Amino acid sequence: MKQTPAQHQRELDEHGEMELRAEREQAGCKELLLAGERYTYPAKSAHNNRIVETYVDEDDVLNAMFDHHVDEMKLALSRLESAPLEAARILNESKGHAVEHIVTNMIDFEEVATLCREIERQEAA
Repeated sequence: MKQTPAQHQRELDEHGEMELRAEREQAGCKELLLAGERYTYPAKSAHNNRIVETYVDEDDVLNAMFDHHVDEMKLALSRLESAPLEAARILNESKGHAVEHIVTNMIDFEEVATLCREIERQEAA
């Protein structure tokens, strides 16, 4: 069955809305993690496919820093006494890279946006 122009436009509008929501969620996640706060989001449970609330927080950022930037962290720690500002800059940069890793590799923000919309529809019903 062929779509009417109105149906096609509705689909385009909905797709654009979901992309914007995913981008807002991603930006909010980055902001919270960089501030050392927890980002809570909906996800599908692997056990029963229900929507559950999960989160990433400072522990995940630290783990990503250790997993992907251990050399930088060692360098920063070695410079704490002699160049504390340089050490802080290195750690802050590593934290930013770790947050970026989390945001791009650990969370599917398109799914988050879809699940947020699904939750809103369930609450409205």
